[in-house]
Amino acid sequence: MEDVQTAIAKVVIRACKPETVGGAIRRLLLCAEFPSFFKDDTISALFVCICRWEDHPTSQQLAPLQNRMDLIAHIMSGRVVFSTRTPVRAKVKETWGEDKSGSLDGKKAEVLGSIRRPPENAKPCSH
Repeated sequence: MEDVQTAIAKVVIRACKPETVGGAIRRLLLCAEFPSFFKDDTISALFVCICRWEDHPTSQQLAPLQNRMDLIAHIMSGRVVFSTRTPVRAKVKETWGEDKSGSLDGKKAEVLGSIRRPPENAKPCSH
């Protein structure tokens, strides 16, 4: 089973920009469900992508995160930060997962902390 999870993670990591904000949200949820399979850069790029998206996420697009209200709060807060940031210089080109202004650095750290933290209701394994 771990081979399948690793293969799925490799596909997500190598994938280009999601076509919809809902797709980006589902990818972020996958990262949250299996955090050990994804690097911080992948998680951060998806978060920045969601924050930069021009369309607002609908309740239907956010529905997969209904059990992760912390991530919804980070997304909404990050969108506010991104929309009110000082624009980067005109000649600075940002790719889909970048925020070269650094305005989302604090939010990215919060999201990574939230995803990397074990769930509150997780029970320790007894081997």
